[in-house]
Amino acid sequence: MHDLSRRALLVGVVAASGARLAVPAAAQQTDAPPPAATPTPAPFGYQDIVKRARDLAATPFDNAIPPLPDGLATLDFDGWRDIRFKSDKPLLGQDGANFRLELFHLGHLYKRPVVINVLRDGIPAPIPYAANLFDYGRAKLGPLPINLGFAGFRLRFPLNAPHIWDEVIAFLGASYFRFLGRGQRYGLSARGLVIGAPPRLNEEFPFFREFWIETPDATAEHIVIYALLDGESATGAFRFDLNPGQETFIDVNATLFARKPTPALGLAPLSSMYFVGKADRRYADDFRGELHDSDGLLMHTGAGEWIWRPLSNP
Repeated sequence: MHDLSRRALLVGVVAASGARLAVPAAAQQTDAPPPAATPTPAPFGYQDIVKRARDLAATPFDNAIPPLPDGLATLDFDGWRDIRFKSDKPLLGQDGANFRLELFHLGHLYKRPVVINVLRDGIPAPIPYAANLFDYGRAKLGPLPINLGFAGFRLRFPLNAPHIWDEVIAFLGASYFRFLGRGQRYGLSARGLVIGAPPRLNEEFPFFREFWIETPDATAEHIVIYALLDGESATGAFRFDLNPGQETFIDVNATLFARKPTPALGLAPLSSMYFVGKADRRYADDFRGELHDSDGLLMHTGAGEWIWRPLSNP
């Protein structure tokens, strides 16, 4: 009895298996679990640039600069300045947005192209070069390469009056940048990093190789800019949080990686130019009474004291 029951059970199992094997393929597909969904990539952000900077520091420094077409390479300052970005080309948000992005053309002293990306919903999109983005004024230039690139960029914002978009910050050349508060004019410039300094050391000029600009809401009064710095001795990732206003504030976060030992680093550096001002005698060969970007140093101490020191040219 026990053996027969076992045989009957075995037959039943085989029959059941056979019946299941005979089920049409369509029914099997219906019962199969759905395929796993493709994971949504994380939004691009500061840590992605930190990784880029770390990886870049582990590779040899590449200082190659593609040669510019002759017409651009030989431009003087006035000729380069005559190349203007067309303000009717919105690159950041819509026409009525608070922040407007404008690009600087290569030429004159600005020979190194930089990559400029716009971040929309955490996805970076590089801005392709197009000659029709610019008005070339009196500059006589032949056909330009389609992948020429840009020298830098600036942001405009209604800083001093509604519906008038003033330049509020500019990134142009090496790691230089400068920004304005309400009613101000440009003076000194900030730099991402200083390596070495004259007269005792040979100064290096690390440069911002690539930028990412977050697309803010149309009414936003704050914007975020990311940058990748490269140089012979160091690399770095930067985040700039810009808040324009009566007093314009910019919060800077940076992560640096050494490519080789460096003799001296300058963090949060400022630089300016001074030739002659109120404190100096006038030079006989110039009709202007003052020649400078800055004419003094103003300091606000932790004790609340304001200190002013005029500059002089010894």
